[in-house]
Amino acid sequence: MTMMVMTKRRMATGTTKTEMKKTRRLGQEMLAKARQEMEIRDATNTNLINLRRAIYLTIMSSLNFEECAHKLMKLGVREGQEIELSNMIKDCCSQERTYVNFFGLLGERFCRLGQNWANAFSQTFEESYNTIHRCETNRLRNTAKYFAHLLATDALPWTVMALIRLTEEDTTSASRIFVKILFEELNGSLGLARLKERLFDKNMVITVQAGNGGMETRSAFAGLFPLDNPRNTRFAINYFTSIKLGALTTEMREHLKNAPKLIMAQQQEVESSDESSSESSSDSDSNSDSSSDSDSDSDSGDSSSSGSDSDSSAGAKDSNSRKKKEEGKREAQSDGRTAIGDRGRNGSSRGEENGRSRRNGHDAIDRSTSERERNRDAERKGESGMNRSRGRDDVDRSRERGGGRQRDDSRLRERERERDRERDRESDRERDRDRDRDRDRERDRERNGRESERNGRRGDEDRERDRDRQRQSDRDKRR
Repeated sequence: MTMMVMTKRRMATGTTKTEMKKTRRLGQEMLAKARQEMEIRDATNTNLINLRRAIYLTIMSSLNFEECAHKLMKLGVREGQEIELSNMIKDCCSQERTYVNFFGLLGERFCRLGQNWANAFSQTFEESYNTIHRCETNRLRNTAKYFAHLLATDALPWTVMALIRLTEEDTTSASRIFVKILFEELNGSLGLARLKERLFDKNMVITVQAGNGGMETRSAFAGLFPLDNPRNTRFAINYFTSIKLGALTTEMREHLKNAPKLIMAQQQEVESSDESSSESSSDSDSNSDSSSDSDSDSDSGDSSSSGSDSDSSAGAKDSNSRKKKEEGKREAQSDGRTAIGDRGRNGSSRGEENGRSRRNGHDAIDRSTSERERNRDAERKGESGMNRSRGRDDVDRSRERGGGRQRDDSRLRERERERDRERDRESDRERDRDRDRDRDRERDRERNGRESERNGRRGDEDRERDRDRQRQSDRDKRR
């Protein structure tokens, strides 16, 4: 009996252990599901601040860019936080007194890791260019040299240049200085021939949204070399010439030379369309004149027919009168005959006069039509001359405006140069101040070192004196 009881107890304890294990597993699964469903969002951005602090300390404590890149990759930057790393590298570079190649090599290494890193650095370039007016001269120069290194090594895609539109309205003084330093560094690292080849590469195209809602492809450097407006073209030519890169403006100069010819061709097309419309109107006028001439001819025919009818009626009356007067006297008959002869002569003279009037009417109509045609030709010639004179006046005005714009551009260039000189002077002053501060610090350090040496010597002398006194006291005790 005791054995049966023991076996039953063991079976009961085994079943309870299995149930406990099952409940523990179920509890763990429930906790895992709850943790997955519940996501804690930190609104204070403490994780982001800690990440930036870690990136900054890693950059500042590294000896070379390879060690820095290795340490930064070990930080475990999550997907979507690449922009934070690129911004920190750019900010650290801009805060240096002069440009350090360490940051350019570091950014190049990260750009070559993958497309997501290249996109992050492209976004940093866009943000930096849009906010470049907030930077000081030193930060602006370091930032431009940093991105020039990335572009020269092909770490950053050259399509980021599509963001720059080199016009007077779309640029500021800070952005012009940024572009100037950028192209000077590219020219120094690549050379003028390679730089020109890269800028005029036909494969460097981007797709943008057109005005009609569709998509169109254009060059990535269309904003750097604008051809839409002669004013913008002239501004870009003057800008690149002022930074000693006039060799890049050959196509823009040719386009600017051919611009007056294109304007004249457009004006000639407008004149030809105006002449065709005037010819169509003159044809309609001639048709109306011919219809009026035919109406006048029909009126003259009606008048001649009415004259012949009147003559025939007069002849019938004369014959009746002669029949009645035959019975009368011969003198009356002779008088009647003479009267009839006079009437016949008068009728023939009237017919000749009617023919002459018809001929004179046709001649007058021909003269009027010829005069109208002459007047129309004169009007056409006058209009063409006026249009030509207007075209010449427009060309002269455009030349005058171009001269005025060139003067304005030269004035703006001089102002920008003066501003650059002032900024350079300020930077030189700041450098001198920094040098003076460093000298003062060195002097203070030397003074402190001398004082510490003096204090050390005094301490040694005091110690020697104490030792001598101690020795003397010991001697006195022995005695």
